[in-house]
Amino acid sequence: MSACYVIASIIAVATGLYEPRDWPHLFGSPLDAYTVRKCWGRVWHQMHRRTFTSNSNFLANVLHLPRGTVMTYFKLFTFSESKAIQFFVLQAVAITFEDALIAIASRLEYKESKGFKLIGFIWVFAWFAYSAPMYFNHQAQAQGTVEETNNFSLIRMLTSFCVAKLKN
Repeated sequence: MSACYVIASIIAVATGLYEPRDWPHLFGSPLDAYTVRKCWGRVWHQMHRRTFTSNSNFLANVLHLPRGTVMTYFKLFTFSESKAIQFFVLQAVAITFEDALIAIASRLEYKESKGFKLIGFIWVFAWFAYSAPMYFNHQAQAQGTVEETNNFSLIRMLTSFCVAKLKN
């Protein structure tokens, strides 16, 4: 996916049809995935970001919401346009929860550290281990592969990956 995107972006910019800013990096560093917000906002591909946020941006402007926290959370909870809406709304809930925890930690003068990031990585993995099956199970049902519906597990995927790497 990344190679095709890079080639398309080079052609689009070289022909003058688009500006480089129209082609953001597709994926960020996995080392930034220590909060759910950063995982979605910096690490995961950004190809659909404008599509999914265009309606919430429009509504925020029509409602004349003040820039800042109110607008940020309004957009966070209104961008979800998917049949798997429960999954995406839960992502917004998780981001709101972790924003609150980070704000409390800041007030208690905790600083970002390696330990803080380690706890964050564990939190993000646990969160996606819990929430990702909602999305993937829905996709399996939509595609008619119901027998796979109850089998999705991030932990099983990670274990299989590690075992395969150890065998090589």
